[in-house]
Amino acid sequence: MPSTAARRKKQSRTANLRYAIYARCSTDDQTHQDFSTIDNQREKNRTYVMSKGGIVFEEYIDEGLTGTNLNRRGWKRLLDDAQEGKFDVVVITLMSRLGRGNAYTLAEFMLMEAGVRIEFSEESFADDEGGYIQKQVTNMLNGLYPLQVAKNTKVKMSGMVGKGYVTGNIPFGYMKESTEKEFDSKSGKDKRPPQIMVPHSDHAPLVRQAFLMARDSCTRAAIEQYLQLTTGQRWTTTRVKTLLMNEAYIGIQNFGAWRNEEAHEPIVERELFDAVQEIVAVPPTRPPRGTTKAGEEDPYRYYLRGRVHCPHCETDQGEKGCVYTQASAGKSGTHYYVCLRDNKGETKCPVGRLNADALHFTVLSLIERAAHHHTVMSRLISESDSWQTPAEDMKRLRGQLGKQLQSVGSKKENLLRALEDGRGATSVLSRLDAIEKEEAELREKITTADQDIEASTLVRPTADVVMASWGSVLEVWCDLDEDEKTELVSSLVEKVVVIAKDRVILQLSPIAELHGQLLAINSLMGAGARLELATFGLCLPLWLSPPDYQARLLVWTVSSPSATFPSR
Repeated sequence: MPSTAARRKKQSRTANLRYAIYARCSTDDQTHQDFSTIDNQREKNRTYVMSKGGIVFEEYIDEGLTGTNLNRRGWKRLLDDAQEGKFDVVVITLMSRLGRGNAYTLAEFMLMEAGVRIEFSEESFADDEGGYIQKQVTNMLNGLYPLQVAKNTKVKMSGMVGKGYVTGNIPFGYMKESTEKEFDSKSGKDKRPPQIMVPHSDHAPLVRQAFLMARDSCTRAAIEQYLQLTTGQRWTTTRVKTLLMNEAYIGIQNFGAWRNEEAHEPIVERELFDAVQEIVAVPPTRPPRGTTKAGEEDPYRYYLRGRVHCPHCETDQGEKGCVYTQASAGKSGTHYYVCLRDNKGETKCPVGRLNADALHFTVLSLIERAAHHHTVMSRLISESDSWQTPAEDMKRLRGQLGKQLQSVGSKKENLLRALEDGRGATSVLSRLDAIEKEEAELREKITTADQDIEASTLVRPTADVVMASWGSVLEVWCDLDEDEKTELVSSLVEKVVVIAKDRVILQLSPIAELHGQLLAINSLMGAGARLELATFGLCLPLWLSPPDYQARLLVWTVSSPSATFPSR
């Protein structure tokens, strides 16, 4: 690096000096459309260099960074190039752009040591005692500015936290919602309205389900996989732990030293949150799940047994796809659905296995989503093959019988006219008896055919009807025993196709059948005129809960050949 004295001597005899342009603005500065913005700084500095007859060597930019310290990438690159003698002068619009207070003093000293001087395109200081004092006062005021801003910001943030307004990033499960606009009397314009946090209609139930899984001793890995399957986002066990410890989910907002205990609507009850905190802080030293006394069978229930399918695996014979089997992993006792052929070593499955708890809760969440989203349910119904129509041969037979009955009717009319005319009374009566007998047999066959057609037809319900039927699945779920849960899931889920570790395709049955009975879950749902309410018998028992619990698990049997749904 050339000496400082040599560089100054070179500058004095060089006509076209090499200028470096430096521009900086903080986040707060960007709200002012003046010399603070990067574009305006560039324009002013380039104009200044042209007026001096200089050459722009390079521009160095630090956007959205504070001037109270020198930990800035653009500034560091500027200093490195200055020390290598690549330019002679640094031009800035205002002192505060290079730094504020002590930061500017230090930056000026380091550039001076490198033999580079600073010039200002929008400020000027005389080269005397008065100019020196003015420059020092300006630097002092520049240093005081961020302190004043910080003080004002603290007061502002205190008020915002007190009112529950959003002060930063919002956690998963919430969304921003604007409040009413406020009018600024000084500018005569509407101010940007503050925002509050409200539960996200799709994500909030997933957050609450994650807390329920944690309370029920599901591992963080299971919760991680559940959230990946239901959200499509990337989750880690660390992110799961952060979610489970976030007080925002019980309505608390923290910002610095300020705290609002009722800032917004909670997603999780405090009792549930506190129970999870104990588990997160001190993991329970319980025996591994699935361990039993010697000789006893693992009590864990795989609700989706036989319904989880792998579309990836291919055998030597070209057969593709297999079902997932059940397995628990080593000492941890964690339960999985594992690809059957991969488990046998026949193929290498890209998925291999899925955490059983994660998949169970995912399926329940998707069922709940279908129950609360009209678009999802409408698509489910339209793509379902659960709606039965009578076979073509049955309809063809019914048509033939109708034509035969019409022909017999014509013959009967002709015989009645012959009787009126007195022609061959004895023979006509004999033929009329045979025709009437044939007519009665045809009518009986047509009645039977109509009943068969009606019995083989399943009327397609509306989305609203099925949504109402599924509305309380998860509420009832908590009150069922393992056999009932298995029966319920098997009635609602037709197939789960595992596409990847974070994606499954769930095929649901809009009409769930248990031993020939139609199942519906709804809150105080009544039966229609064609339906008869029944208890479960060999199916799920009718759950009778305390009086304040309104959800009921209902099953109805069809009292006529036509299977229809009751109207609300």
